[in-house]
Amino acid sequence: MIKKCLICKEEYFSYPAKDRKFCSKKCWKISIKGRIVNKGHLSNIHKKRIGISNRRNGRKIISNYGYILVKNRDHPYCDSRGYVREHRLVMEKHLGRYLYTKEKIHHINENKSDNRIENLKLFNDLASHVSFHHSIKKLTF
Repeated sequence: MIKKCLICKEEYFSYPAKDRKFCSKKCWKISIKGRIVNKGHLSNIHKKRIGISNRRNGRKIISNYGYILVKNRDHPYCDSRGYVREHRLVMEKHLGRYLYTKEKIHHINENKSDNRIENLKLFNDLASHVSFHHSIKKLTF
C-alpha cells in the first residue's frame, strides 16, 4: 500500500495491517517535537506528554488517574521515577509506619486530589476495599 508521509509528503510503502503515518523515524521524531496531533496512537502519546507536565514544588498531578504524586526517592515503595502517591504518605505519617503494598486507601468524598486525613480510609487489602464499594452501591439503589 502506498501512503504519503504527513511531514515530508514523500510516498512510501506500508503493509495494510501497519498503521504507519510517517516514512521514517526522522519524520516521526519531527512530529513529536512539533506536536503534530493525528488520529490514533500518536495523539495519545501527545496527550500524555502534555497532561503530565504540570509540576509544582515536587508535586505532580497524573491526568489519567487524578492522584497527586510527590517526589521522594528515599521512600521504600517509590516508583521507578522516584514518586509516591501523596495520600499514601499522609496515611503513613498519621500511622507512624510505612504502608504495606497490599494496603489500599479509599478517598471518602471520591476526590483523589483531596488528601486530608479526614478524607482517607485505610483497608487491609483490595478485596475489603472492593466489598466496601459494593456495599455503598447497594445502599444508593
